[in-house]
Amino acid sequence: MRYRIAAVVACFAWAVVPGLPARAGTQDLADHSASEPATLMLGGRSNWLTLIELADDGLTTRSVQGVWDPAARSYRFAVNGEDLLVIDGMVQTSTAWTTSHSVLSRLVVRKGDAYWDGKKVDLGRVTVERVFEAIPWKGGVMATARTYQRKSFFERWPFKGAFIEAEEIEPFCLVYFDPTTLKGEARYLFGKHTEPFFVLPDPVGASR
Repeated sequence: MRYRIAAVVACFAWAVVPGLPARAGTQDLADHSASEPATLMLGGRSNWLTLIELADDGLTTRSVQGVWDPAARSYRFAVNGEDLLVIDGMVQTSTAWTTSHSVLSRLVVRKGDAYWDGKKVDLGRVTVERVFEAIPWKGGVMATARTYQRKSFFERWPFKGAFIEAEEIEPFCLVYFDPTTLKGEARYLFGKHTEPFFVLPDPVGASR
């Protein structure tokens, strides 16, 4: 049975913004499961949300476009069968949690590789240029970063692919790895802009 974690950013217009657990993000990540919010996403500041799912076979993402609600002065989204409205209170609460639980200081980049507490992380044939955010998530580390696929001479133009690949133009990627095995993956999302993490304390829609 696949274990899925749907991640979205939103809330009903009439909902009271609940508080998120406030534990430090520098302890052993295995201790964080009980304190973590139920949902995770990217976005929330515009008319797009990127839903994240973490399953046994890796990361998957799905983008949802919102519609401006002039009465609420916010964007409304249809997510997992539920009508959701992003409000400023959710943004502020999420930012406070991701900031206080950040583990970015433990994840550094040296010569194209990521290192967790000084140990090299195996992301496959990937060059890591920069890490934007990193938080504890379900016993692992979830991060946003700029990464590039490592390709051999014959895997590049003119032998294969385009002269300029879309995924090589200021790529914004999602990274997830196990801090015990130091193995993980990097997944390309889009280019030329970045999005912050956004967390909710409760599941949304079909993820309940």
